[in-house]
Amino acid sequence: MSAENQEKFKEYIKGISGDKEKQLEILESIKTEVQEKPKLEEKLNEVREKILEKVENKLLLREVCPVIDKPLPDFCEKGRIVIEKDKNECISAFRCVMPTETEISSECEPICKGIGTKSEGWYNPCTSGLIKYANCGGENSDNPNPEICTTLWDPVCGEDNKTYSNKCSAKLAGVGIVYAGECKKAGCDNDSDCPQVKCGATNVVKCPGAIMKCINGTCTRISTPVKTAE
Repeated sequence: MSAENQEKFKEYIKGISGDKEKQLEILESIKTEVQEKPKLEEKLNEVREKILEKVENKLLLREVCPVIDKPLPDFCEKGRIVIEKDKNECISAFRCVMPTETEISSECEPICKGIGTKSEGWYNPCTSGLIKYANCGGENSDNPNPEICTTLWDPVCGEDNKTYSNKCSAKLAGVGIVYAGECKKAGCDNDSDCPQVKCGATNVVKCPGAIMKCINGTCTRISTPVKTAE
């Protein structure tokens, strides 16, 4: 075998995929067949030493890897767990990868799975996001893609007197926003205790045709006719 081919063979052996221990096993098997060819055996020994060095370094690095808690059993129930490693081959994190939009089923998820109020919609425990499919309940839709809300905590009080994590959550539930902040637990004595329904992007304009009245100690939205110019 020429010197050039010997070098190529050496690089080929180094490039064998798999664990370093497996590479050593392959090398030892080849050595028994090439003992009559000293030069080739020399090249194999060079590769063997380099692999041994890498194995030793890997074992040393494993000894200093931090202990990472395994994810809980309910982590990433509907996705795929990906193990992330740092440059030292130590496990650094467990990441949940969800299927692409084309792989997501358009069937309705069980309502209120692992989340507070039912009115907040369909919950994805993997991404901690809210999902509501447009065709749930048998309704037809021109947009089958799900809407997704972030988990940002910017509470608003809905018309149903329930607190939603943010404006998006209330919108997905189909509930109008009464005011920013968590809903007040106290009831009402008269209509003046009830904050009026606000509209617009900034929720500062009173909604025409909707007022809040105190009924049986609870602020309730009442629809009223909208006056039009004659």
